[in-house]
Amino acid sequence: MTYLLQRGVAEYQVVIGRENSKDPYSGDMLTVRVAAADQDRARLFAEVVSTITHSVEITPQVEFLPKDGFAEIAGGYKFNRFVDER
Repeated sequence: MTYLLQRGVAEYQVVIGRENSKDPYSGDMLTVRVAAADQDRARLFAEVVSTITHSVEITPQVEFLPKDGFAEIAGGYKFNRFVDER
């Protein structure tokens, strides 16, 4: 993922959760949250999906946030790059 920071990504976060958060037997889901400029989003979407799918054989969801969107997620606490919400 360090590679992505050199390719126009201001910040990123990897989240592991459930497809249905209310069902403890629901399958796992991988989401990558990315803060990047609008003009880089299409390219980054393709790169993130390709890199992760090739590496771990899971197709992630990709969410784009504004560059200051991660400050809202952290809510004044230390920002966690990897989050397990299962």
